[in-house]
Amino acid sequence: RRASVPVCNGDWNRDLVVDRKDLRDYRKIVRGGGLSSHYDFNIDGLTNDVDEAVIEANLGNDCHPAP
Repeated sequence: RRASVPVCNGDWNRDLVVDRKDLRDYRKIVRGGGLSSHYDFNIDGLTNDVDEAVIEANLGNDCHPAP
């Protein structure tokens, strides 16, 4: 990840907004087996409800830098 890209917890698709797209894509990964993925935010080797909680806790966050 480039240093110039702000950290945006719960934003996997890197559009700097935590939204339903992130949640929908997370759920696709879980249905596929839930192994480690880009959605494994706590890096424990599983994509599970702990990672979903990160998305849900940050839903609606817009991480674009202030002008």
